[in-house]
Parts: sequence; structure tokens; C-alpha cells
Amino acid sequence: MNSIKLGRLFGFPITLDPSALAILALMVLMGAQRGAHSAYYSFMLMLVVFGSVMVHELGHAFAARAYGLGPIAITLHGFGGLTQFSQSPKPRQGIFITLAGPFAGFALGLVALVGSLFIDTPVVGSLLVTATTFNLFWSAFNLLPMYPLDGGSVTFHGLSMYKDPRVAMLWTARLGVLVAVGVGTGAVLADEVFIGIIALMSLVRSVPLAMAGSAR
Repeated sequence: MNSIKLGRLFGFPITLDPSALAILALMVLMGAQRGAHSAYYSFMLMLVVFGSVMVHELGHAFAARAYGLGPIAITLHGFGGLTQFSQSPKPRQGIFITLAGPFAGFALGLVALVGSLFIDTPVVGSLLVTATTFNLFWSAFNLLPMYPLDGGSVTFHGLSMYKDPRVAMLWTARLGVLVAVGVGTGAVLADEVFIGIIALMSLVRSVPLAMAGSAR
């Protein structure tokens, strides 16, 4: 199934990967087992999550546009989002562009927090609390130096200022493996399945890159 083109937002083409629809349908079906109200709340909850991911990716996109790295495109998928730009940033630019995503999430989380203090209706108030928790927690989590999370990208760009990019990626991947193992272990002990999946995905990406240097 091909990705769905949703149109443009602030001039950026937005695409929806089928995995995002699968996650949305799964959450709604799980909610429907508890009744129509729960299904509706699950749907609204996923809209909050995808909206938060969109804000995060827009942070990357606007920063990349500021450096003239277009054309720029955004894809939303089941495990987050991806902002692509046609030109590779310089290391300092890469750090700024990468950090712009989590900072946009922090800003949205603070706005949701303020809103939750004034709106106490059951559904909207609960969604605002969720938006606050999601954006503040995941923005911070995303800054962990696990590749390909934003923290891993910041590590790579930072090392690239002083090292050859291949060496920078090698050490980024090795650090990412160590952090992912620690996060994954903590996730298993705390029974946090989703975080464990993220750690596993990071290991799948990082281990081959970390081993590449050993083969030379």
C-alpha cells in the first residue's frame, strides 16, 4: 500500500504512511472493546499524538527551511515522523535543525500544560493532560543519544565538527548501542513495551554501524 499524500502545510508536503493508519485503527479497535465512548476517546487521543508528532516534525522542517535546505517533506508513520530535506546540513546546522524538533515539542507541551490548568472538562482536560505528558516526556526521551533518535543525530553532528563523518557515525552508533541496551533493560524491568520496541529498533539500526568499524 502506497503512502497517502495529505497535501501541504506551511508549504511542506505531508505524507501519511500506512503504518500510521494501522496504529490508529488498532487503538480505536482496542477502545471499542470498552464501548463507543472509549473508541471515540481513543481516536481523539491518537489525533493528539499524531498532531504532536506533526509539530515536532515542523520544528525540523522550519529550521531546515531557514538554512535553505529545501525542498523539504514530512512523513508521518506508525512510530513517529520523518522530515526529509534535499541538501545535507553542515554539522552546526544539523545540530540546530535536530534540536528544533524536541524544542517544538517542549513548547507544545507547555502550552497544553497551561491549557489543562484552565480547562477541566472531562474529555478536553484529559486530552490536554495527555498532550502535556506526551510532548514533555517524548521530547526529552528523543534527546537520548540513541541513533536514529534526535539525540543520536545531535551526537553525530557534534562529532562531525571534529571527526571524519564515518568516524563520527561509528562512535555515535557505539554510544547508541550502549544507551539502547540500558534503556531496553529498564523498559523490560518496568514493563514498558513501547519504549522497549524503540530501544530494539535503535539496536537494529546501530549495531551494524557500530560493527562496521571493527570490520576495517
